[in-house]
Amino acid sequence: MENIPQKKLTKFLFSKMNRLLLTRFFVAIISIISISTLFFVYSYPPKSMSTTRDGIPHFTPNVINPVTGETIGINFLVKHFKGG
Repeated sequence: MENIPQKKLTKFLFSKMNRLLLTRFFVAIISIISISTLFFVYSYPPKSMSTTRDGIPHFTPNVINPVTGETIGINFLVKHFKGG
């Protein structure tokens, strides 16, 4: 096998065409990983995404106080009844 001079090898590896191909390959791999991760999290969401640490579902509407008629946040009620 013939020895290729270091200068020619470096010039070949870092040519404009190879850099463009390597960049596209890198972008494609990162895109595939990102999209598959988002799809997995959307398909199998962790329990922490659906409830708070107190067990309250996210996007729960406020509760109406029957005496005053004003709305009370559900987090305030949980803290009141849990003693926190």
